[in-house]
Order: sequence, then C-alpha cells, then structure tokens
Amino acid sequence: MNDKIQADYPLHKVLSFHCIINQGSLCKSRLDIKHVVDPVVQAMNVIRSRGLNHRQFQDFLHDIDSNFSDVLYHTNVKWLSLGNVLKRVWELKRDFHVF
Repeated sequence: MNDKIQADYPLHKVLSFHCIINQGSLCKSRLDIKHVVDPVVQAMNVIRSRGLNHRQFQDFLHDIDSNFSDVLYHTNVKWLSLGNVLKRVWELKRDFHVF
C-alpha cells in the first residue's frame, strides 16, 4: 500500500501503526482510575448477573421511558467495553439512584 501511494503521490508519506489496540490497553492500564472503575463495574455486574435484578431494572427503564433499555456488562477480558460501560453509567446515573 505504501508503494502504491508513493507511486501516485510522491510527496505524501504513509504513517503506519502497529498494534494500536495493544497501545490502548497499555494506556488504560497506566491510568489510576481503579477507585472509579471497580464500584461501577461491580454495580453493573450485580444488575446484569442476577436475573431478577436485571429484569426489574429493564422494566424500570422501560417504565420511566429512558433512552436506554439495558446496562452494559463489563469484564476485564473485554477491556474495550470499559469506556462504554462508564459512559452508560454516567448517562443513567439519575435512574440508578432512583432504582
């Protein structure tokens, strides 16, 4: 691909990134936000892992006409989901308090 671009556009240079996902993982591991992440992930996993809590929370969100119908599930294996979980919790913070 670099050769093709060099042939068509000799003044342009292609930047290549190797393992950008691993770089993101390293950045996440260097951030010291464990005091924020652990309680949020624990609360989400309690709601998601217990069927009754999960169904009740889904019904609650439906009853209050929330923009969301569910919470996200986070695991350490899927570290990319952490940002989505934190964003969803932030958007549902009032609903969690009422629930």
